[in-house]
Amino acid sequence: MLKALELLVAGKPITEVSLNLGYDNISRFIAIFRQNFGVTPGYYQKAMRNNHPWRKFTNTII
Repeated sequence: MLKALELLVAGKPITEVSLNLGYDNISRFIAIFRQNFGVTPGYYQKAMRNNHPWRKFTNTII
């Protein structure tokens, strides 16, 4: 999941991130990401692009 954060911040498409990390089911990647960070990868990517603070994210287990 840490690699996912890195790739998303770099602006990589969610599909590419998912496949790059070995997920063959993008929906499963999104579900696991949401479980770990409390938001979808798309929301996270948009928030980082707009410089939203991390404290808005819940359930983060880094």
